[in-house]
Amino acid sequence: SSGINAEYGHSVCCGLIYYSFPYLCVIGSLIFNAVIMSASLQNFDDVKDNLGKPVFMIQIVMYWVLHGYGILSIVAYNSLSYWYLFLTPIPTLFYIVTLPFSLPVAPSNTPDAPDGAV
Repeated sequence: SSGINAEYGHSVCCGLIYYSFPYLCVIGSLIFNAVIMSASLQNFDDVKDNLGKPVFMIQIVMYWVLHGYGILSIVAYNSLSYWYLFLTPIPTLFYIVTLPFSLPVAPSNTPDAPDGAV
């Protein structure tokens, strides 16, 4: 009797992993992409420097592959269309384009100090 309950629990967990894996791939690739980009890119000049580094580019391409796999897995439930693979580099491009707007600068409270002085 307890063996049957264990089999049902195993089946339910396998089903949850099977159906959530594409979403976990997409979310994981977005998180890891943001971590790598924030650790490597401090300002817009770092983009040009890091594009020439093989380790940085291999990491970015690996996350693109993971992101593309997740997108294809999600889309394959409805209809398989490879056009969705063009969405793969969008998070990286969005991060690079919005990098100048997201640099943290603390405004100063004193009128004499320039912005960013604490």
